[in-house]
Amino acid sequence: KRVDVPFIIKTSPTDEDAIKGTIQNLPVPEQAMFLARAKGEPVAKENPESLIIAADQICAFNDQVFSKPGSTSNAIKQLQQLQGATHIQYSGVAVFVGGKCIWSHVEEATLTMRTLSEAEITSYVAMDNPIGACGAYHYEEHGKHLFANVVGSDDVIFGLALQPLLAFLYAEDYLS
Repeated sequence: KRVDVPFIIKTSPTDEDAIKGTIQNLPVPEQAMFLARAKGEPVAKENPESLIIAADQICAFNDQVFSKPGSTSNAIKQLQQLQGATHIQYSGVAVFVGGKCIWSHVEEATLTMRTLSEAEITSYVAMDNPIGACGAYHYEEHGKHLFANVVGSDDVIFGLALQPLLAFLYAEDYLS
């Protein structure tokens, strides 16, 4: 939407949690790519006449994958672990045409969170309610204030490696 490309959202029937249990031994970037492809494949097969773009994002800290916290208490725990430290967000994206994956890419952003007090963490969680966000923050909202340093694209942190995707779409004449 931000780059003025028309799209329709289709929800994938893929059970991410079931897949995560089977790919946990893969390197984290490969997990992000695997999940993006797994989410896109059933949608692409149901819509072979459409160009399908699927994405997934994974937050990793010291080789531990942080899933969506799902609750306020888990969000607070995740932020307690991440505060004062550096972690990586991986964004995997896959493009499908004719029901087949024709391109995929994974990109990372490295984020260093400020040292936060318990009050700052509790206040932030109450403000942005990041229980559905990997890493327990909404960077696009108030979460940006949690960080001392970020290396990489904001788009990766938002969950879609947009620049390489646009470059591919233009190079292959899907956009003009």
